[in-house]
Amino acid sequence: MGSFERIACGIRCLPLRTPTLPPATHTNVYVVGEKEVWLVDPAVASPEEKERLEKTIASANLRVLGIWLTHHHRDHAIGLGGLIEGWGVKVWAHGETLKRLSIPTHAALCASSDALIEDDCGHRWRVLHTPGHAPGHLAFVRDDGNAIAGDLVAGVGTILIDPQEGDMAAYLDSLRLLGTCAERLLPAHGPVLEKGPEVIERYIAHRLRREVKIESALRAKRQAKAQELLPLAYDDTPEALWPLALRSLESHLIKLMRDGKVIKEGDTYAISQ
Repeated sequence: MGSFERIACGIRCLPLRTPTLPPATHTNVYVVGEKEVWLVDPAVASPEEKERLEKTIASANLRVLGIWLTHHHRDHAIGLGGLIEGWGVKVWAHGETLKRLSIPTHAALCASSDALIEDDCGHRWRVLHTPGHAPGHLAFVRDDGNAIAGDLVAGVGTILIDPQEGDMAAYLDSLRLLGTCAERLLPAHGPVLEKGPEVIERYIAHRLRREVKIESALRAKRQAKAQELLPLAYDDTPEALWPLALRSLESHLIKLMRDGKVIKEGDTYAISQ
C-alpha cells in the first residue's frame, strides 16, 4: 500500500503513478495538515492508484477537508470526479483551471491569489497565481517558506512551456515571484529542492541562456523555421527530446517577438532590424 513521506510538520507526500512526461513517472500528492487535511494534486490514473491513496489516507486516520489543484493537466487532475464523490469535498483551483475541467459547480471553488489558509498545525498558506506553464497555475507557500510549486520547477526532468497554453515571459515572472517567498521547493515531480531561491535563480538563468542561444542561432541562419534552429539552439539536448524542445523553442520565439527582437513572416523567423 505504501505510506506518506513526511516532508515537514504538517506536510506529507505520496507519489502516485500518472500519465506524466518522461523522465518523470509519478506525480506527488501533498497532504497539508496533520489530521484535518487538504490534498494537493491527487491525480489517480488507475483504480489501483486510487485505492492506494484512499487506503493510505484511511490508515493514517485523516479527514480530508478538500482538494487544492496547482493546474489542470491530466497528471495533476485525472480521476478527480471519483475522489470528489467519495469524500464529498470541494476543489480549490484558479478559474482558468476550473473552466478546463469537468467539476460539478457545487464542488468547485475559485481560489483567490491573495487567499490565506490556516492548517491545523497553526501555519498559514498563501496562494500565488503563477501562470506560464499553464494559465491557471497556482503555488501554495507556507509561512515558514515551504512552497508547493506544482510544475514551476521539477525534482526530475524539466518544465515544458508549450506555446499552445504556456507563456515564457509569464513563466519567468512567476519564478521571480516564487523566489521572493519560497525557501524550500516541493515540486510535483521528484524530490524536494532545498535552497529554493538558488534553485529558482538557476532556472531563470537557464531560460535566459537558452534565449541567447536561440537569438545566436537565428543570427547565424539569418532566417529560419523553428525546427531549423534546433540543432544550434538545443545542441546540448538529446535528439530524442527535440520534439519537446521544439515546443519550448517556439515559446521562446513568441517572447522574443513580443520583446521586439524577432519578426516572423509565415513560418519563418528572423532577427528584427
